[in-house]
Amino acid sequence: MGPAARAEWESIHRGTNPELYFEEVLAFAARQESEQRLELAAEVYAQLLREAGDYPAVLRRARERLDAVEGRGNWAPRAEFLLRRLAQESSEPTALFAMGAAGAAFRVTRLAALSRLSAAPTANFLTRGFGARAISGLAGFAVEAPTFTLAGRLAGTALGREQDWSLRVLGRDLASSFLVLGGLKLAGWGAGAAYRGVSGTAGTRSFQPLRALFQQSGMFAGILLGHGMEAWTGLRRPVDGATTLVDSLAMLLQFNVAGRLVHAASGPRLRAWESGLQIQT
Repeated sequence: MGPAARAEWESIHRGTNPELYFEEVLAFAARQESEQRLELAAEVYAQLLREAGDYPAVLRRARERLDAVEGRGNWAPRAEFLLRRLAQESSEPTALFAMGAAGAAFRVTRLAALSRLSAAPTANFLTRGFGARAISGLAGFAVEAPTFTLAGRLAGTALGREQDWSLRVLGRDLASSFLVLGGLKLAGWGAGAAYRGVSGTAGTRSFQPLRALFQQSGMFAGILLGHGMEAWTGLRRPVDGATTLVDSLAMLLQFNVAGRLVHAASGPRLRAWESGLQIQT
């Protein structure tokens, strides 16, 4: 709980009217839910279920919201929660900025490393071909993941949102970035290899819809893989399958929007440089 939320929480607890107190706690939990602080919202809803036994209306609403967050109960509140989450996550400006900045950082770093390797006087496995592409890709990834975390936090600060800059939370976010982006790269590589295998044998190398299908499927699978690794390592609160799918779909939409923005901003010269380096190595 950040300082602002903690101050609000303490202010609520200074009240003396029990019914008003529980209504304010319920409103506090709803605000945390709308701001995607789902773990804190779930904790507060659970506390209401333990403490608000004399107020059935509060109990009913707290149970309904907790079930929606945790993937249980009536379909109507659950559908409303998932649709609202998809809309919020897909259009989240800090995520779009973070993805755009991270994508640009990866591309520039990778191209700079590839340029240095291709300019090496000796041609070997590390300076040409697969080795050079792998090394430059790892260099780009090493810059991309922390850029993703820091850019998102800086964008949130610029929008006036409270950020926790403690080493524990920052380290957790950095680890999550490496896992999600790593899963994305791994699945993307696999989807690309599968497409090249299919297009090479079926004669569909120039069939763009098939290429897009493999690319988007690989990205979606990579995001699911990254979220799964986050949950397995304890960096992500376990949620039901529907929420994971919605979160992954929202991130896929964000990556596509950010990718188009980076592609448009890169300009023809950078793209020509990139193509030339690919041919050289």
